[in-house]
Amino acid sequence: PNTVVSDQQMPNVYITSFQVNNQELPINGAPLQRAVTYTDTVLLKYDQSSFSIGFAALTYIAPEMTQYAYRLDGLDKDWTWLKTNRRIYFTDLSPGTYTLRIRTADSNGQWLKKETTLFIKISPPFWLSPLAYMLYGLLVLAIIYVLAAQYHNRIKEKNKRRIALFEQEKEKEIYRAR
Repeated sequence: PNTVVSDQQMPNVYITSFQVNNQELPINGAPLQRAVTYTDTVLLKYDQSSFSIGFAALTYIAPEMTQYAYRLDGLDKDWTWLKTNRRIYFTDLSPGTYTLRIRTADSNGQWLKKETTLFIKISPPFWLSPLAYMLYGLLVLAIIYVLAAQYHNRIKEKNKRRIALFEQEKEKEIYRAR
């Protein structure tokens, strides 16, 4: 036992798969332009917010004993530890920007500071996008303008009728005075 040397290797963690709605994402298309292993950012549509990510550490000394931890910044505050599972599942995430951080422990159980990161951006549906909110605002302003214009026109017509009645009354008084 005294001659056994502990593993000093720091295994790198690689993301090996990215599935959306239980379907592997095709490469050279949206949202993956290249293999997920070489991708640092994934842009998803609002209806692609349920996905799973597979990963592995390249260690050859008891790989089944390798421990992993992950945290999805923007969702999780604490690290989640995995003993044997090398797949993470996320379901119905809200639109926003997330950072997935994955790290591993060496053979001595010491957590390494080196992390693998993947930036995930889930875009909102059109009806919740900034452009849609701008259109909603313009629509509200247009409705307010139309209502104010109609109110102003009604007041103007009412005042015209009052003036006409006032003038008729004045003419009647002048006629009576003669």
